[in-house]
Amino acid sequence: ALALKKMPWNRNLVPEALRTPFLLNLDMQKKWYKNEIINRTSRTRFFALYNDERHFIGYGGIEHIEWENSRAELSLLIFSSYIGKGYGQEAVETILKHAFYNLGLNFIYLESYTCNPMIEFWKKISTRYSGHNTILRYTKLRNGTYYDSIHITIDKIDFKLSKENK
Repeated sequence: ALALKKMPWNRNLVPEALRTPFLLNLDMQKKWYKNEIINRTSRTRFFALYNDERHFIGYGGIEHIEWENSRAELSLLIFSSYIGKGYGQEAVETILKHAFYNLGLNFIYLESYTCNPMIEFWKKISTRYSGHNTILRYTKLRNGTYYDSIHITIDKIDFKLSKENK
């Protein structure tokens, strides 16, 4: 709980990227932390992200792990003051390596809403790792407007090939 209090949970960073229509209060965050992060049977694996100066810059990992289908969803939140400095790309690569080589998963997917200012970042990630993209219509209602989302799938084979062709 001490670590939670130290984490900058002010989520006005990129509210367009969040799935929940509301911000989580501290009690909700503690429950999520207990049930998902420190629970060994959870289908979530999240990591705190630090830069070389040891500043906490965000968190990311995989969630909704389906061991039986060898797939999971990638999730990433970089705090606004660290966006555009290459941390996101490095974090995605690290998370993909962990998912594919340490956890033995074969498919990673992610979803980003078109109202998310980081949508171009995710499109670049998809291109970099030969991802497969699908547009899902009207998936996010925000401030009275529906937005589409892009669903990106990256598989282990394409990830490995993209690394070899660098």
